[in-house]
Amino acid sequence: MKSGRLLKTARLGLAAVFVVLALTAAGYQALDLIPDPLVPRLADPQGSTRIEDRQGRLMYEFAAGSDDRRRWTPLSDFGPLIPAAALAAEDSRFLHHPGVDPLAVVRAVGQNLGAGRIKSGASTITMQLARALRPGPRTWRSKLRETVLALRIE
Repeated sequence: MKSGRLLKTARLGLAAVFVVLALTAAGYQALDLIPDPLVPRLADPQGSTRIEDRQGRLMYEFAAGSDDRRRWTPLSDFGPLIPAAALAAEDSRFLHHPGVDPLAVVRAVGQNLGAGRIKSGASTITMQLARALRPGPRTWRSKLRETVLALRIE
């Protein structure tokens, strides 16, 4: 029984490595097809701020208007703890990958294949930025576009 489970784990690992290699190869081939990320689409400064859950459902919305108290605050005004907490929660290997975290991709593919459904994701902070700059439907094609754009941003 253990050897069967070990064989299944080995196959999942091999499949995950293949997916990572395929995405990396496709990403490097497609770099020139993605618009320059240094020319972002800026959000409407008069628009409202939306807080959504992981499935994209609206949890709360802060309406913009004359009573709006939002203002731009430089990251340096927050001190070192806020950026460190964000990195720890969202992308602990942020400083050690090129915009796409191969270890997270392998982990997510293994968990998702093992569960038979999407259980885990592998988006880095840079991939989240790519999604925000070029929003679209959540498809394999858009995930590949996010991957390529994240590599280009980095």
